[in-house]
Amino acid sequence: MSYCNQCGKNLYPSDQFCAGCGKPNTPASQPDYFGSQPNMQPQAQPFVKPQGNGMATAGFVCALIGVLVFPLEILGLIFSIIGLNRAKVRGGVGRELAIIGLILAAIGFVRLFMEISGGTFWLFY
Repeated sequence: MSYCNQCGKNLYPSDQFCAGCGKPNTPASQPDYFGSQPNMQPQAQPFVKPQGNGMATAGFVCALIGVLVFPLEILGLIFSIIGLNRAKVRGGVGRELAIIGLILAAIGFVRLFMEISGGTFWLFY
């Protein structure tokens, strides 16, 4: 809905004249929704690749495999700690994978200590 420039009365798009003052309803009396530059083109935004957290992913994968294979749980623990520290810097990206990697590495170490002490870890046997 537009308004008359002369008296301020509401004008409908079908009105050719203002009912209050009789002024013709011209395109100049309608609001300019697109600003003063009618041919303004939107600016293209550059593509920003989201940063991942490769250390958190590597920690998760190594810890997952390390639950069954001994040396990889050590790497999983190290990579998960590094990934957790990187997640703090990068706004939480990969934080979940790093925490799960830490938990899986801890399970792998418990399994290893159970085997060394002569017992078996019931979850895997």
